[in-house]
Amino acid sequence: MKIILVFLISCVFCVNCLDNLIGTDDEKCLRCICYATTFCNHLENCVKLWMNESYWEAAGSPTLNAEIPSPAAYRNCMADTNCLLNTMKVYTSVGGSNRDANCDGKFDCKDRLAVHFKGHTNNYTLESYRVRRFDFCAVDKKIPVKEGWSACDLEAINEVFSNL
Repeated sequence: MKIILVFLISCVFCVNCLDNLIGTDDEKCLRCICYATTFCNHLENCVKLWMNESYWEAAGSPTLNAEIPSPAAYRNCMADTNCLLNTMKVYTSVGGSNRDANCDGKFDCKDRLAVHFKGHTNNYTLESYRVRRFDFCAVDKKIPVKEGWSACDLEAINEVFSNL
């Protein structure tokens, strides 16, 4: 009986098990990625320009209120700040530390930036204006920007990604 009660309580508090990313460092990071996309950190603009239904599906189709994934569930998620932040976080996390796009030895916000723009590929060369936009926002939001892109051995990176 106790097990059932604990299960039911956990279901109530975790309807769809989305992390609450509002006010977190992850939100700061993801807003800077949107800034690099649209030159503003208004998430809805980022959604319109970059986060189509395929992107959402690649992130596991997070939904609100235990909706079944569908075009309507996608629209509902993209209209909810926390749901779309979770979509971006999951999408940019696929592959985890194997996606060290800038070869600094860790998976961080700059790696998420590269994955957001380049997808799950083996080419993470970013346009310099996107990196400048991201860095401008990151300094404002106190996200580390010291790591660059020059430490990469592109041949080794391509080998890692071809094995995923």
